[in-house]
Amino acid sequence: MHEMVLQYYDAERASGLIGMEVGLGLAVLGLVFWSQCDSATLGRGMAYGFVVFGVLLALVSGRYAWIVERRARDESVMFAEQSEAAVAWRELARVEKVLRTSYTVPLAAFTALIAVGVVVALLSNQAPARKGVALAFMIVGVLGHTLEARSLERNQAYLGRVRASVASLGTAFD
Repeated sequence: MHEMVLQYYDAERASGLIGMEVGLGLAVLGLVFWSQCDSATLGRGMAYGFVVFGVLLALVSGRYAWIVERRARDESVMFAEQSEAAVAWRELARVEKVLRTSYTVPLAAFTALIAVGVVVALLSNQAPARKGVALAFMIVGVLGHTLEARSLERNQAYLGRVRASVASLGTAFD
């Protein structure tokens, strides 16, 4: 069980690093667009959106990877003090809570980006730069949903493995 928990934290840290890389990639793409596109164009608008949201995504994802790394170290210390059954039951409760609560805010934010992007695009008939910003909002929203969907899928599979571990250890809680 201890090894399974540590593998979970490794996967979560990797997920944070992937989010950071995606964010940095968007920021670099935005800078390239900025340097290659004239002002008040679709490309310049996309550049602005990519730089702003790319940097935000990189910062949030990098912070998440750092937090997960700290939690993994804390878990390693606690393993020495707890039985396999205690770790399994604690992990079951933690993962169930994560699946109930941790996806609401990011999914709402990414959905809002898509919705705002659609509305701004529809209201920007003669403003190509604004349409570019709207397009960047939609692209970042879709990328965010993709990252969150992958995380949700991985956490649901992990919950299944934790439940199986709890079942194999029985109902005894030390």
